[in-house]
Amino acid sequence: MKSALLKSTLLSLAVLTTAVSLGSCAPATSDFGVKIPAPSTSVTGSLATGDSSAKKPESRSPRYPIKAESVWTISGLDQNNNALRSKITLTAAPPRYRSGGDWYYDGDNGYINLYEVQQGTRFQVWDISNPERLVVCFIRQSYNNAQTSYEGVGLSGSQEEIDGLFAKLSTVYGGSCRVTQS
Repeated sequence: MKSALLKSTLLSLAVLTTAVSLGSCAPATSDFGVKIPAPSTSVTGSLATGDSSAKKPESRSPRYPIKAESVWTISGLDQNNNALRSKITLTAAPPRYRSGGDWYYDGDNGYINLYEVQQGTRFQVWDISNPERLVVCFIRQSYNNAQTSYEGVGLSGSQEEIDGLFAKLSTVYGGSCRVTQS
């Protein structure tokens, strides 16, 4: 009986510790400016299965195009203060405009979603090479082709863990990350 009560108490303590650690990090979406799509529809579906929401290239083009075949490095910390270290290389394929109002840039083991908002852009750099530890850095400033480094909010975890963060919290909290374009 005491063993079951102890396990229950430890589980509750673990959940509380996770909530406190998430609450002590920088906000990821409080001023992001657009709704972030649920990862279950945009994280692995686009690259791995050819997401049906991704349209064929259109005659329209992004106002802020990202250079094809550029290399993007994600570094910093995630929501649990674990180190982030990822690298993706964009393909030569043109970006695809998706129905959610974002531009999808495909990469070798990840992708970039760029959202055109009223004044500028917001974007996300995803590394999906390891389905057990997806890595994302949310950038809350406009993309500028002359700029090579951006500060953002980092998250990592399995698909279910990231979905859980979005489902349980009105504001997603994460660690401090940096993406560098070369």
